[in-house]
Amino acid sequence: MTKYTQVHERVFSNNTVVGHDIPRCIMWDDGHGVQASIVKMHKGMDLGWHRHETWVQVFVLSGKMHCTLDDRTCGPGDYYFVEPGDEHCETALEESEIMIIKAMPNDQYPISAPQLAT
Repeated sequence: MTKYTQVHERVFSNNTVVGHDIPRCIMWDDGHGVQASIVKMHKGMDLGWHRHETWVQVFVLSGKMHCTLDDRTCGPGDYYFVEPGDEHCETALEESEIMIIKAMPNDQYPISAPQLAT
């Protein structure tokens, strides 16, 4: 069945992501193992170092964010794929809206920041 969600119909609820409250609007989750959602990251929000047990696709709709994977800054229209187990940290450099498409269940685990070589 086709599903439409128009901008004025979006409902954001606070979800906990690796210990941080983050506004999330679930766009699609039909129980087939994939979920699509939009999250809002406020300027300066740092999700901390973490990893996922399953893959995650990230598409920046608006704003700007930094991801430690390959030390990249991403803006509107940019996309990246996080492999299961990749250790990373994301930080919003501006007010941002991000489309997240992920395999479910998507357990996430906070980890310690890697130690830099001296």
